[in-house]
Amino acid sequence: MPFGTDGRNGPTLYPCRAYLDYEGFQLGKVRNGLRGCSIPYGGQEHYVTNYQVLTSTIPLRIQAVNSATPSSGALVGGYDSNNAPLVVCQAQYGGGLVPGKVPSGWSSCVVSYGGTEHYVSTYNVLVPNFKSPPGTVYKAGTDWNGNALGICNASYGNSTQVGKYLTNGYCNFGYGGREVSLSSGYQVLSK
Repeated sequence: MPFGTDGRNGPTLYPCRAYLDYEGFQLGKVRNGLRGCSIPYGGQEHYVTNYQVLTSTIPLRIQAVNSATPSSGALVGGYDSNNAPLVVCQAQYGGGLVPGKVPSGWSSCVVSYGGTEHYVSTYNVLVPNFKSPPGTVYKAGTDWNGNALGICNASYGNSTQVGKYLTNGYCNFGYGGREVSLSSGYQVLSK
């Protein structure tokens, strides 16, 4: 998922995450030619060679944020050493648009550049772009982002499973120790 550039017309940057010693699953940036996932932490830029590049199976939109507006509802991509969520962000720095992280309770996007970490108070975050459920769906709860959840059921295996209808149009339910997500072939409880 491209999410920035290194310099004005430089190579494409991607959000990445990696386990950094005992400091959690940290967020950073990666591109071709870097020594690994570049993570801002403890005032420095750390390179980790065993990392993941963030991808998404749900539609996302970019939302502008500044220190006066919270980044709630934004995509969580990693976790700090205390299990606090880290939000995926991007900020203008060094002539480019650099992916980074917003630690829980912070009002800055933390990015790595030139061997150190930098704090930028005006930044963008990724936010899930869910569809609203049809008006006739029975609202049974809300997800972590405050979106309505409905009740759905689907024939699966040798049984009928009951699950949650998500605003992105999927029916999710637990089966065999994992979460199954169906985009069709299910029913939604309606008013």
